[in-house]
Parts: sequence; C-alpha cells; structure tokens
Amino acid sequence: MGVNVVPLPRWARELPARWRVCHPPVFDGDPTPEEIALALALIDALDPESRHWYGGADPRLPLGAKRVGMRAPRGARSPA
Repeated sequence: MGVNVVPLPRWARELPARWRVCHPPVFDGDPTPEEIALALALIDALDPESRHWYGGADPRLPLGAKRVGMRAPRGARSPA
C-alpha cells in the first residue's frame, strides 16, 4: 500500500475554491492504522490552503460528518 499526500498545485491555487479539482486518493487500497497515522501527520504538515483542500478545517472528519455549527442539509431527516 501507499500514502499519497501532496500540496495543492500552484495552478489550482489561482482558481476559486469551488472550481478546484478534488485531491488525489490518499490511499492505494485499504490502509493500515500506521498508514492512516502517517497520512494525518503529512496532512498536518501541509500549508493551510492544502489542508483545506484535503477536507476543510479538520481533515480527520470523514466526508459528510457533522461539524459543529453546521446545519443539516435541506431535506435531511434527523436521527430517531
């Protein structure tokens, strides 16, 4: 397996954030706990704009996770 964490490319920095391409896959297959720890350390070492590219203010939150202060998407049901 491998870990792929790169900074935001220079050409993409010139684009508005909503028009930027998605970051490349971080892992090649199923990651081990050591690879996850390495990826988190590498993302923490990136500049703020690149960290945002990898998932916003806290890249440790999975996509779709509820962040403090954010409303649920329109039409979403509350958990029972």
